[in-house]
Amino acid sequence: MRLHWIITLQWPADDGLHTKTMDGTIEPNAGATRQAIYSDAYEFAAQHMGAKDAAVLSFILEPDEL
Repeated sequence: MRLHWIITLQWPADDGLHTKTMDGTIEPNAGATRQAIYSDAYEFAAQHMGAKDAAVLSFILEPDEL
């Protein structure tokens, strides 16, 4: 089953706080945990946003199909 994730991060920068939201889909392996998906989404988003020491403001994980 494919899952859709949405994560919003906030982190300090020289010009104040930055806040960004990113989303994507994942087809987890059998036995995958919500924690593992959260960690993967956090690392992916933080790297792509250039966010160091980011706080998570929101994390949503739901089935992708309606």
